[in-house]
Amino acid sequence: MKKFLVFNLMLFIFSTAFAQQKMDIQFPKGTLAGKSSGVISFAEIEKAGVLMVTDETLKVVHFSISLTPGGMAVKENNADNKITGAMLDYFRTLSAGTVFYIDNITVANNKGATIKLEPLKFTTK
Repeated sequence: MKKFLVFNLMLFIFSTAFAQQKMDIQFPKGTLAGKSSGVISFAEIEKAGVLMVTDETLKVVHFSISLTPGGMAVKENNADNKITGAMLDYFRTLSAGTVFYIDNITVANNKGATIKLEPLKFTTK
């Protein structure tokens, strides 16, 4: 009986430690000017110039922006991590309080394996 209790106690400790370790996994997020959401200014977007990812072993290989300058829906795609001139032109026209999204974010590791990240939601300053 004592061996059974000791075994069950050890199993409980091991499974609890494993579950805790499993919960600490951080999934990568895209970032613009060091932010993954919230309020952002045109100056911050322009200065950043690129979309980054929190996991430095990954690189953004594709993303889209979805916004509504002047009430017109626009979706602009890019096949790398750079904010294009056309994107900056759209950002420049947004008034304060406008919500925009960066979505379809695809990142790759150094072996070429890709994953899609969650979209980012920002509001302009």
